[in-house]
Amino acid sequence: MTETAAAFLPWSGEETRAYHDAEMIAAAWYEARDELARYPGWLTWKKNGAGTEYLFQGSDRAGNGKSLGLRSPETEQRFEAFREAKQAARQRESALRDQVATQARFVRAARVNRMPRDAAKLLRTFERTPFREALMVVGTHALYAYEAAAGVRFIPGLTATRDVDLLWDSKRELEVSVGLADDQRPGFLEILHQLDATFTVSAEHSFRVTSAQGLTVDFLMAEPDDGRKPKSGDKVRPIGLVGQAWLLGIAPMRQIAFSDDGYPIRLRVPQPTIFAAHKSWLAHQRSRAATKRERDGAQALAVFDLLRTRLADQVSVKRGMPAELKKYLPVK
Repeated sequence: MTETAAAFLPWSGEETRAYHDAEMIAAAWYEARDELARYPGWLTWKKNGAGTEYLFQGSDRAGNGKSLGLRSPETEQRFEAFREAKQAARQRESALRDQVATQARFVRAARVNRMPRDAAKLLRTFERTPFREALMVVGTHALYAYEAAAGVRFIPGLTATRDVDLLWDSKRELEVSVGLADDQRPGFLEILHQLDATFTVSAEHSFRVTSAQGLTVDFLMAEPDDGRKPKSGDKVRPIGLVGQAWLLGIAPMRQIAFSDDGYPIRLRVPQPTIFAAHKSWLAHQRSRAATKRERDGAQALAVFDLLRTRLADQVSVKRGMPAELKKYLPVK
């Protein structure tokens, strides 16, 4: 099993500075993007059958939308406020996006561009959907969040994988998409095809999707689930696994990391203590393949070592941990 002393190498001062400079700009850019998203669609004036003007809010390219009321001082004020606020938000987002592109060169030069590009593109695709707050990275790719937060570089053996494990919080997805009809709510495969049309569902495992380039995505959910199912007709069916509910029981960690092209990615992962304890629990499951158990154990030890020396959970964790997981915490 991997020795924890050799599991990671701390960043140099130059690498740390490059990361923090780029992270601050990326955080500001994400805030600007979120602000711009608060002004969806567009506003315009239309006339009804009687020739009376009213304020119309468009929602898509097909021209769908709704009336916001007849023309009046109130709707005119609303129109102007929306137009000015959206224009300001668009200009700020554009300027910061240019800065992100500039910083990408420094990120690559400092070698803090860690996450594989294809996995980062996958996560960015989901970020533009109702699943944004309902999917958590729970497998090996979560390590990129922990190393960015701790300012280290894990040894390649710990992070080498072509599989992306995403845990679906069905209750959270229901909260953010409750107002959407089933035909408006995107399906997992539909979203993946926006990125790469070659993604296909495994004939043996309906929770697994693989692209022609070999990127595999496993969609997981807690067991027992709450009865929430994916979009009707979606060929991808998340699989309920014992132990996944433990990862959803505590607020996730949020961390900006950088993909190998130097661009930022917002990661939503389990708090490191939960991740490490869960990995340790997996390493003790005899029904799991020996090679996977060994890898799980190595990752658990590495993150526990980070917690001991350089890293901390972003929220209180141990009080909310189930007793079953607490058994796998290191003895002090």
